[in-house]
Amino acid sequence: MDLNPAVLRNLVETLCSSEGQIALEKTTKSIYSYASAKDTNCAQLLQTEGIIEGLTRIIVLEEPNFSCAREYACGALRFISSCHRGSDDPYLRSLVRLDFSKNPALVVGLSNSAGREGERFKKEARQALLTIEAIAGVEGNGGSMVESEGVMGALMVWARKEGDEFTERRTLAIATIKSIAEGAGGTILKHEGMLECLVRAVMREGATHKGERRAALSALASAVTTDEVRREILAKRDLMEGITNIIRKNPRRSNMEERAAALDLLLEISSSPGPGFSGEVMRGLVSVLNNPGDASERSKASAAIKNAAGLEAETESWDDLRLKPGTGGGQAAPAGREEGDVGGLSQSFSLFDIQGEKGDKAATAFCFATNDSNAPGYRPVDVRNKSEKVQADLDFILDEALDELEDDTEEARRFLTEGTESAAVEAAVVSSSTPQDIVNDDEDIVNDDEDIVNETDDEEWVTTDDEDIDEANAEANADADANKLTATPPRVCHFCGSTGPHKLFRCSCKLVRFCNRECQTKAWRGHQKECRKVTKGAL
Repeated sequence: MDLNPAVLRNLVETLCSSEGQIALEKTTKSIYSYASAKDTNCAQLLQTEGIIEGLTRIIVLEEPNFSCAREYACGALRFISSCHRGSDDPYLRSLVRLDFSKNPALVVGLSNSAGREGERFKKEARQALLTIEAIAGVEGNGGSMVESEGVMGALMVWARKEGDEFTERRTLAIATIKSIAEGAGGTILKHEGMLECLVRAVMREGATHKGERRAALSALASAVTTDEVRREILAKRDLMEGITNIIRKNPRRSNMEERAAALDLLLEISSSPGPGFSGEVMRGLVSVLNNPGDASERSKASAAIKNAAGLEAETESWDDLRLKPGTGGGQAAPAGREEGDVGGLSQSFSLFDIQGEKGDKAATAFCFATNDSNAPGYRPVDVRNKSEKVQADLDFILDEALDELEDDTEEARRFLTEGTESAAVEAAVVSSSTPQDIVNDDEDIVNDDEDIVNETDDEEWVTTDDEDIDEANAEANADADANKLTATPPRVCHFCGSTGPHKLFRCSCKLVRFCNRECQTKAWRGHQKECRKVTKGAL
């Protein structure tokens, strides 16, 4: 569907001038529906003069009654801000570039909408968070958004909320922080409590918080731009423990994105000079190398191990590695590493200090990372024994089944969520409809009900069960008795057969007529059985 430019101009004029609640709700809904249809519509809207100003005017309204209009306005702005994705048109990308420093009203409006609490404003807050995330995804916007205390304050409010009822909006807030961090880098952590908030998100357990953990890990990875930030993150022992638990999870498809985000963060941390990882983190990285999972995961784990060990070349020999501090040699730590580190590893752990079978596996895994086939115990094949391989195959089958179940559950949850949202939007539209609109809707509902009744009447039912047949016969007999009550008896006296000089009266059973009470009394002996049967059956 394409809108005539004149129609678009009329919609924009309504946005910029109308004061009526119903008019603004219908106008913003029309623009939202048009923008959500396809990207070309968003591009057409974006090039319509005054559209951003009109939507901003609606978003900054403070009255509670305009919540529905603000929701639609935020949604339209979200789609418009995302229309540049996949486009190489520099003009279109320049239009999408919304400089927050030049539009303070929009900053205030989005901040207020995103921070509103209560069931009444739930949809509005959700849409505002999605809009901020979309705007932050535009190149160059993240740096200006991080300077907005209002936006960051609203995001922090939702990111700190505890309780399952806030899971969705908390996830949206953290995802928005991630989008801002991709453009702002480590400056996002200058906001007080931001690091603690992201750490708390990483530490949340359960499948329902998977999106929070992934977004928080990505935000932290984008924030590791200075050595100061790196040291600050490494100092959070509970955070490093949580990351280790994530990369040690079974290599299931449902955990893939979460593990990838955790490995990206470890890779970013290991890329800078400074204190190395703890032994627990290194064991987690080695476990990734030993898992037959995604090749990209093993590559990231290998790179993180090499960075943490201070390796500068792929061909560094095994003997040289064994001479590094803490592993039996006396060489100094590599440049950039602190004294006391084992080539960037903590003294509490050395890959080569593990004894027995686990030590062989760890050493073999580390050989894979360094591409050294001359190392003792090197086996370029799977190092697991037969029982471990069988168990791994069974785990893989179980994981695939669990993944399919999770996908079905997620699809059902999304269906219920979208159905609830559709119902909420429909209720909002009905509340703002004119009386004639409601009458037309009621007529449509009545017509639909009549169609359902007609379809039901056309269906044929066949029963073969004896009990059903007996029940049908009983119903037929009852219907016959009821029909007798409504039947018209012959207009002659049941006793004497006379039509009478005056009007005949009917018996209480409604089956016969009598010309007078005397005839009824005389005929009662033969008629009473049939009469009582009919009257009792009717009762």
